[in-house]
Amino acid sequence: YKRFRRDGHQTVVEDHNRLHYEREELAQFEHLECEWPLFWAFELITACCEERWDEARQWRQRLASVSVLVDGQPLLPELYLVPKQAVEVERRQPGSQPRLPNANVPLLWTQ
Repeated sequence: YKRFRRDGHQTVVEDHNRLHYEREELAQFEHLECEWPLFWAFELITACCEERWDEARQWRQRLASVSVLVDGQPLLPELYLVPKQAVEVERRQPGSQPRLPNANVPLLWTQ
């Protein structure tokens, strides 16, 4: 899940000294948006609350596939990002570069 199109938050090209970007500046983040496992966790919770068990199992499998092992425990990172060395290739060929988990493991909201 990406939060929204052209979301530059926590990408490697984000300028941390900026409070916001003008609309026309957001194009620099296209295809570089971070992916957030937190939203998959929300989908899992919703499926369970609505007793959609087959869908809940699918969301659980997706979450397991993006978990990171820490001391043998599967944990979910805050987000996955395009690493700096892959930015230009990802811009030219969207979806071609693997995203890496950031250092915020575990994100407590997703555990």
